[in-house]
Amino acid sequence: MIFNHARFQIWNQSQHPFKHNLSDFSYGNVNLPGVSTLEGAINWMIAVLYPQSKPSVATPAALPLAGNTVNDYRVVSNDGDGKAAGYRWERREGEATPSWHKILDIDWGTDSVLQAWEARTQDMWVSRKGYNDRDANGAEITGLKAGQSIYGGSSPNTNLTLSANSGDGTGPNTGYVQVEDNFRPILSGLDIGTSALKFRDIYLSRRAYIDNLTLDAGSIVSASGALSFGSNNVSTTGSITAGSVSVSNTTIASATGALNFTAASGSTFTGKVVASFIQATTLASSFFTGTTIADITFANGSINSLSATLTFNALNLTTSGTITGSDLRTPTGRFNGSSLEVLASNADLNLSANGTGFINANKRLKTLFGVDATGNSSVTDGTFTVSGIGALLNVDNLRLDGNTVSSTNTNGDINLTPDGTGSVVSTTILPSSGVKDLGSGTSIWRNLFISNQINNGGSVYSIAELMTLKSSNWRNTGRTLAAQPGDTLFWSGTEWLASAPDTEISHGSISGLTTGDAGHTQFALLAGRAGGQSIIGGTASGENLNLESTANATKGFIQFKNGLRPFTDASFSGSWSGTDIGGASNRVRDVFTAGEFKGLRLENLGTLPGSSAQNIGRMLYNTADANVYVDTGTSIKQVGSARIQIDTIWNGTDTLKDVTVSGVDARTMIWQLKDNTNNFETMYISISQTSATNVRLQVGTPLPAGSYRLIGV
Repeated sequence: MIFNHARFQIWNQSQHPFKHNLSDFSYGNVNLPGVSTLEGAINWMIAVLYPQSKPSVATPAALPLAGNTVNDYRVVSNDGDGKAAGYRWERREGEATPSWHKILDIDWGTDSVLQAWEARTQDMWVSRKGYNDRDANGAEITGLKAGQSIYGGSSPNTNLTLSANSGDGTGPNTGYVQVEDNFRPILSGLDIGTSALKFRDIYLSRRAYIDNLTLDAGSIVSASGALSFGSNNVSTTGSITAGSVSVSNTTIASATGALNFTAASGSTFTGKVVASFIQATTLASSFFTGTTIADITFANGSINSLSATLTFNALNLTTSGTITGSDLRTPTGRFNGSSLEVLASNADLNLSANGTGFINANKRLKTLFGVDATGNSSVTDGTFTVSGIGALLNVDNLRLDGNTVSSTNTNGDINLTPDGTGSVVSTTILPSSGVKDLGSGTSIWRNLFISNQINNGGSVYSIAELMTLKSSNWRNTGRTLAAQPGDTLFWSGTEWLASAPDTEISHGSISGLTTGDAGHTQFALLAGRAGGQSIIGGTASGENLNLESTANATKGFIQFKNGLRPFTDASFSGSWSGTDIGGASNRVRDVFTAGEFKGLRLENLGTLPGSSAQNIGRMLYNTADANVYVDTGTSIKQVGSARIQIDTIWNGTDTLKDVTVSGVDARTMIWQLKDNTNNFETMYISISQTSATNVRLQVGTPLPAGSYRLIGV
């Protein structure tokens, strides 16, 4: 065989075979951190897809039952069909403990992993972030089935089971299967539960509609106008209220022996009411007139008790009229004539308005401890308190509400006026909000006494600092020399005094000389000048501009912050013109860079120079042989390997061709033949080196006529 080609080795009769594994092939991707080879890439993907993969086992019976962690994954080599399958350790609903579950067949056929992925994923899966199903034409489905449809099984009588979690096992069900939006069937007549499998409790916050029956908070309404309980007994410990009540027989009884009848206003009880404790034979005009029941006497418009006490036990009395009495009492309180009292010892009397309402009084409000000669309240013992949510007190145009005193008349002032020479005393006075004034243009404060500082909320001005300005209108501390026009303030060491700016200011201390041009445009402006500036060293031919870091013997660096470039670009017209860095006898030593040398040209020489220990690393380009050389300090060596390319012509019948080479030893090079006219296809032929100067090309079948390039490296 002339040539053998396998995936991981390439060799022919004259070549040594080179074998490679996946770790020999480099690979890198920003999405695979730390990966540098193909082997590393595959290992990384397997670790991500199956982070809990464990070694494979032979059969399902060989799957270990101990030492597992939930979501461990193993491949079973023979799943009973001679083919592999994937199993995962998990606990599903109804299991007391986790177990191995088969999750996929690895048959690489009709039921293979790849085909299962195609058939069971993509639009077949439920999308957690939402998805709109499409019809056979690719259009999104609208109407009742818009969005996603989920099916439990693929055959009749199979179910879709939703579980809140997989952690309940065989114990009690915890958690909920929840919905966040309205719930409805898409077909009428569907059931919730069955006669055998029933829900336990149903909680509704509003009404329920069952055929023509509506169940709402506190009511049951039938759309047909009739509500039947069949032959069932209806029991309640509350009240039954109705427009009319029909009884199929004449028996109305009470288990407690007390039977109460109340007629609505304007209605009449007709017929006879028989009870052991009712002594009346006629009830008319909604009042018991001239009738006595036990010790209660009913007269027209009144109810009286022979014991002088009428008790309504655990009853609420409601009326839209007026309750009148000389002594109205509750278990803890009493209203007697003009007095509202609390009967419990040392208990408070609270007057509370509902919501944001007020407790109003259209007369003067006074305490019980007496009044003064003018009729105003005079508190001599105890206090008067208004409390509660929203409690406030209105007095003329003033309102006291919590910690706020405000005026109730539009734009009304609030005056605090002490008697005589008294003062309004407070620890801190603050504006209500924002920035407010102290005084006005027409109401001006006279004297301001401050002992500490003036503060605007951020900066502080102490009174001691302010006092240093007290003589600022004078030229001396004794205030005998007044300030003159043109004076400015100077610090005397203890205070600010006026003075003419003469001996106090020197030329060197004027700030304008070092910032901005200030009329000194003949000097370089260190802070920069608008439009840029140029610095020229001399004025005569050949003079220089010298920049030196320091006058000290130990020199620093001359640094630049931005890109350094010549004033004009170098150009070529037969030869190069432009500016240089250094010269033939003024050379820089080392160049340090972390960037690129763009447009860098090696030194061009027609002949190779001699080697020197002073020039180790010097590189040059030999224009004679178009190769790059480097000085090692002891010799001049070519950079890179030798390379030869020779075009050969084949006539369509040639089977052997010898090619002569020079300048290299053909036996130490690697050779290859390429087709110059067919996308430089590599020709796999026999290539041998019969001598140091001869390369023999040989084929069993003649190559098509054409030009073929022999390349040696």
